[in-house]
Amino acid sequence: MQPYFFPYIGYYQLANQVDQFILYDNIEFSKRGWIHRNRILIDQQIKYISLNLKKDSDFKEIRERVLSGVYFDKNRSKILRQIENSYKDSVSYSEVMPVIESAMNVDSRNLYDYLLHTLLVIFDHLNINTEVITSSTVQIDHSLESKKKLRAFCNYFGVNQLLNPIGGKPLYDQSEFLENGVSISFIEAIDIQYNNQKGPVPTHLSIIDVMMNNSRDELQKMLHNFQLV
Repeated sequence: MQPYFFPYIGYYQLANQVDQFILYDNIEFSKRGWIHRNRILIDQQIKYISLNLKKDSDFKEIRERVLSGVYFDKNRSKILRQIENSYKDSVSYSEVMPVIESAMNVDSRNLYDYLLHTLLVIFDHLNINTEVITSSTVQIDHSLESKKKLRAFCNYFGVNQLLNPIGGKPLYDQSEFLENGVSISFIEAIDIQYNNQKGPVPTHLSIIDVMMNNSRDELQKMLHNFQLV
């Protein structure tokens, strides 16, 4: 998986179900994806929160991108204020806000290192103990693409069962993987329904919204609210 900025709960469902979670640092950064941004509710409206990045080539890898230097402190403070103002009346605010602050208050300005830190802090809060592996540390041919790289990872670790997000289903032929001794399944999150203090909440928001509006017990149930296809 690519590292994302406080991704939606389906990302954590996937991580919670596997023994090893490979996190890409050596693939091209995509400014249109979820690597540096996500969505929360502000005044009951869906709004983006985004990390400011230093201007650089669009062809650089995630591990080569950096946050925007002196401007990042202002950016981070703004995001934290937005979260505080939006969720201060939420049922789990007093427990969750310190977790978000801990996730965001790290000194590294390297984008990958920063996102890895935020991910591990949220893993800890959700009691996810999965081993996280940085892709560039794995001794495979990293010039391979798509399913060939995926099979190379499987061969390296000697695995026979692969779990992928539902978005990968059109990309990876299950029978083709079986021919190579690997069973591949796709995890599909069942729509998570819950309310905040003002009513029903839209689905697929950042994990921030989910944590703020649900208890720890409810979060644990949600981590298992999916189907394999």
